[in-house]
Amino acid sequence: MREFPLPQYKYVELGYASGLETAECVPIAIVAFSTHRPAIVSGRLRSSLSRIPGLSGAADILIVEQAVRAFVEHVKENPSYVEIAMGWENSIRVSPPQSLVSSDTEGKLDAIACAILGERGVPL
Repeated sequence: MREFPLPQYKYVELGYASGLETAECVPIAIVAFSTHRPAIVSGRLRSSLSRIPGLSGAADILIVEQAVRAFVEHVKENPSYVEIAMGWENSIRVSPPQSLVSSDTEGKLDAIACAILGERGVPL
């Protein structure tokens, strides 16, 4: 029986930093993506951003949610966008990509989200 290689995915953590000068950030989303174009992207967003220090209201939360969704759309079009986003100098921080090799990518992503976000999160 011929074995097929597992799909190649990577994932990044998106975090929110309340100030540009601070290195500390709170994890807000996990995004997994395939390394080919157009990328297959899946992600988990923290279910309640209202508990994040520095987000002071509905408008702040909406802006952060829109930034995360825009990131996902850009990565779908071009997976190398992750490298660009890692250089952002704003309140959204993007971690270096990590490998995600699993026959159950969604299950593995759920486990990673639980470990990093402290919950499964809301699918993006």
